[in-house]
Amino acid sequence: MTLSKAVNVYDGWKLNGPKKCKYYPSKSGWMDMFLFEKWFVELLLPRLKRRAGKKLIIGDNLASHISPTVIKLCKANNIAFVCLSPNSANKLQPLDVAVFTPLKKAWRQVLTTFKKEHPKEVGIPKCHFPPPPQEAPGHQQPSPVPGCRL
Repeated sequence: MTLSKAVNVYDGWKLNGPKKCKYYPSKSGWMDMFLFEKWFVELLLPRLKRRAGKKLIIGDNLASHISPTVIKLCKANNIAFVCLSPNSANKLQPLDVAVFTPLKKAWRQVLTTFKKEHPKEVGIPKCHFPPPPQEAPGHQQPSPVPGCRL
């Protein structure tokens, strides 16, 4: 799931992005309860339903993650939803430690390189967003996005 600080999501933003990724706009750029429920119902729950036995979700204490709808669905589908202590997610949450910290480092390098190559740009236009994260080791550089210029 990719969130963009925007009112709408345009097709150009999705080109060369991850396969089967869902794109949603967010006025604030942050996940709210509505988007968290969409993520849970559309992306996570179908995968968890295919697994036998008790499942565990570890979350932070973000208010939008404490959704009555998600809690009911967890109970109905043998899923334990556990929240970490406040202000501890960046140190304890497995995805933050194992995935997002290295991804953020790689993304900072992409931004630094982009800024050096395009010094007049204020930021990366959204139509260029999907390709840069894929510049991480092991990914091939996609072809330029048609109709998107710097």
